[in-house]
Amino acid sequence: MLAVVTIHVLCTGLESNSFHINDINHAIIFFLDKLIHWAVPIFVMISGAVFLNKNKSLSIKNMYIKYIKRLFVNLVTWSIIYSLFRFILKQLTIKGLLFSIIFEQYSHLWYLFMMIGLYMVFPLLKALLDNINKKKLEYLLLLWIIFQILIPEILRLPILERFSIDYGRFNFTFPMGYIGYAILGMYLDKYNIGKKKTISIAICTIIFILIEQIVLYPQLVKLKETHKILANVNNFSIAIFMLAITIFLITKEIVKKINIPEKYNNIILKLSSYTYGIYLVHNLFIILLTYNNINLFTLLNPYLMTLILDIIVILLSIILVFFIKKIKLLKTVML
Repeated sequence: MLAVVTIHVLCTGLESNSFHINDINHAIIFFLDKLIHWAVPIFVMISGAVFLNKNKSLSIKNMYIKYIKRLFVNLVTWSIIYSLFRFILKQLTIKGLLFSIIFEQYSHLWYLFMMIGLYMVFPLLKALLDNINKKKLEYLLLLWIIFQILIPEILRLPILERFSIDYGRFNFTFPMGYIGYAILGMYLDKYNIGKKKTISIAICTIIFILIEQIVLYPQLVKLKETHKILANVNNFSIAIFMLAITIFLITKEIVKKINIPEKYNNIILKLSSYTYGIYLVHNLFIILLTYNNINLFTLLNPYLMTLILDIIVILLSIILVFFIKKIKLLKTVML
């Protein structure tokens, strides 16, 4: 979740026009943004590895009572909080406030919608995957990779965008979406890929990302608008897909070999209990830091300022989550 905060800080810098599109700083920040965009796919993969594990008991009733109810309450609570916060800062009218609460939740809250949807289908998906062999599982993943990763990425190439091909009308909906990342996480957790293959995948990922940056970025710059350029960095691009696999496999190899002492393990567990809360609250501070079109990225070296703002947002988020956790009622509805 901390990587998500960094992504949002980087995107805020890019969208603030602090970096001219033809400037090398814009290219570097864009590249850094891409390098950490694996955050959401990785979390979905971890969720898949945990919930779709054959040894885990998973009932529909338990998913709704223990997980979906919590996410729904958090979604409603934070939709209201972010809408009221923006209304207080005069970023929304009264009409806009009501519309925002009901129909237009703040940007990062899409993640809660997505996870609610995944949790709804996990019990059914697990029942299917528990009785599927490795070849059929790989076939399912292959369909997802082709229709969710490869074809959309090819159609996003600037040379093809001019043809305005409407991929959505082909209706390849079943093998699509974040369900694929969940199944991928379960697969990579269940089957041993091996150290050599992991290293090979990592090398291929690095080479691909570098080539893509060198070849594709100059073409993206011709779009001349930052939001159009950022649209080409999404969770289903080939680069992010490969990065997510690489990070997952490397982490899996490290965890297998490192025996973490119990006292450090307790510290890690304590810190991890804050990550979800940090994700929910961090945009409050990003909104404040950019309030009234204040551009903090021009105060110092853009890389240093990005790091400083990232640290500030994370520390303030930790403090706020700490106090929320201290009040039982707030903790129940907000976390």
